[in-house]
Amino acid sequence: DDDDDDYSKECVSSIVILGDGCFLTASKADRTIRMWRVQKRDDTKEIKFNFVRDFVGHKTGIICLEKVDNKGRFLAASKDRCVKLFDSRYNCEDAENSTERVLLGSFDKMDTRQINSIAVINAGSYVRPDAAVDWDMVSAVVKTGVKRGSMAVQRAATERHVLRCSAEFVSCSGKHRVIRVWKILQVEDQEELGPNDNVCEVSLSQDLEHDSVVESIAARGNDLILAGERMGNVVLWKRKSNLFLPHGKQANGTWSATRTFSWIPKSDYLRKVDECMALGITALAFVDDKYFVSGSRSGHVRVWSTEGTRKEGEVSKEAAVSITGAHTGKVTRVQKGPPLSGFHVSFSSASSDGKTLSFVFQKMAKGNEKPKCFKVVNHNTNRYLLDRNDISVTTLAPVVLGDRVALLTSTSNGYVNLIESPKSIPSIDALIAYRTRIEQESLNLRHIAYQLSRGVESNKCRKNVKKSHRDCFSGYDAVTFLVEKQFAATREDAVELAQVLAARLGLYSCIKGTCLVDSPRSLCRFEAEYLKQSLRRSRTTT
Repeated sequence: DDDDDDYSKECVSSIVILGDGCFLTASKADRTIRMWRVQKRDDTKEIKFNFVRDFVGHKTGIICLEKVDNKGRFLAASKDRCVKLFDSRYNCEDAENSTERVLLGSFDKMDTRQINSIAVINAGSYVRPDAAVDWDMVSAVVKTGVKRGSMAVQRAATERHVLRCSAEFVSCSGKHRVIRVWKILQVEDQEELGPNDNVCEVSLSQDLEHDSVVESIAARGNDLILAGERMGNVVLWKRKSNLFLPHGKQANGTWSATRTFSWIPKSDYLRKVDECMALGITALAFVDDKYFVSGSRSGHVRVWSTEGTRKEGEVSKEAAVSITGAHTGKVTRVQKGPPLSGFHVSFSSASSDGKTLSFVFQKMAKGNEKPKCFKVVNHNTNRYLLDRNDISVTTLAPVVLGDRVALLTSTSNGYVNLIESPKSIPSIDALIAYRTRIEQESLNLRHIAYQLSRGVESNKCRKNVKKSHRDCFSGYDAVTFLVEKQFAATREDAVELAQVLAARLGLYSCIKGTCLVDSPRSLCRFEAEYLKQSLRRSRTTT
């Protein structure tokens, strides 16, 4: 997205969880993919992030990562329209210093624009040379022996060929009205391949056209694809399989749009372009066999049911859950939460406003599910500082730590954060409690401003160099008052607090300089609303 250009160059744009505490990070300003391992010690409860290894090969910054299967394969798309398939080998003993092949395939110029998102439809199968004996390996060996003879099987084992490497995924550029379905298959003859040659190849399976630009995608199983459009619609694509074909070929059926999810009435289509852009679906995720979550550019989060009348072309207007006003910025990511008991479903959302929210709702037979927020994290911890930069959450991913599921979030200031989930769902909605705390902070600031305007005399005529100023006070007096009344622990904290009062509440303006400092020469004057209180107090004391 062009909106991401304001992010820090060091910020992580994509996180993928592999398993066993291992995860991958990538940045749009970096050509290297890094693998990490997060560990939590049971005795001290200390959490550590250990670097494992790098994955190189891209020539430009990496836009997105996507996990393919539990064997460690993942896809990476970069700015030069190239997609690469890697084997992370996170579950191998030589994960840190592997001499085996890790780059399985490099697919160049797959679109006219850079690919912004990838969703895996079918993980396929993968048989590496040192893999354990399982059904995939037995099947691959038998198939190779039947096609090319027993000598080919021996040669593949000696030369360490990849016997099977297949998958299916869908890609989205975020700039076109078409999303593309791709298939990956292994190269049959690998005898003359070099260490950097592709052991698999990709082919275009089908183009899925939409009425407007597609900004987000998601996939579930082998037969469902979600596409979020810029005009606020979500299109559900389903694979049509031929039941008369063998089981292995049923997955090769074509895709068709079976249902559209839209909460916008037709009368609202007559809008300005910028108003329509705010409706764009920027994040999608399946959270259950029956439900999926969508996040929009305006910050709205909605939960939809995939069940319907099964009539092709059906339009669903009513969302199962609508959450408006929770986020004030673009929803950058939605993610399925940990499994819960009973009929409860959980999910998390991240936004450009810096907040990460976790919700839970109960599936009801007649709909009308009511969500409840059980975790709020605002990454803008220094939101009262004057020279702060607003922090955005770029992505999030769940990671398993022992018997708990935590969230990994990346922010625009270059940090990766770990958010632990609560042991139980609180009785009070966490979002309501958070807003109550913010309101209390605002009331506390107004109380401090009121006390400062009454506690500091400002009716004196003070001189600065050769000029006299009436109804003003010095920064030294204000800082002393804040410390003596225990509104601030140190004089440095008192200076920052006084600057916040000026920026947030307009308490005073500086006569000379841009901000208050701890000096008798720093002269300030209360604004009209607070000046009356200060003068009234000064007259009573004198």
